[in-house]
Amino acid sequence: MFTLLEKLQTKLGTAITIEAEGDKMYSVEINLGTGYAGSYDGGYWGDCAITNDELKLHFLYGDIYEEGDEDFGEGMVDLAYAEGSGLAYTGALDRLVEERLEEITGGLITCSGSEQGMQGEDYLSVDIGEFETVN
Repeated sequence: MFTLLEKLQTKLGTAITIEAEGDKMYSVEINLGTGYAGSYDGGYWGDCAITNDELKLHFLYGDIYEEGDEDFGEGMVDLAYAEGSGLAYTGALDRLVEERLEEITGGLITCSGSEQGMQGEDYLSVDIGEFETVN
């Protein structure tokens, strides 16, 4: 297993599930916790409201492009939008997911809304990366 995934496993314990997808790639699920159901100020796609209280982030990690590198695949947070809701992309819920991921991983990884999120009506797409501090 890759070093980053080992660090995440140590930090998150039962809040993370890591499953092998071959020799060099892993499917990862991180439980972001509960308390999310409700309405949020929107971004480009209007205010949004979701009904699911617990959120989980799913992504692939490893040699995704078969170039010998460690990369993150698209991150997806399944959302149950309320009828008539706008999308979470660029809004307060998008930022909340980013802040929560940084918090629970102790700054190991971060995410931000991806333009792919404009395509889905049942998820938030996020780009994921290792958290970098600026001095």
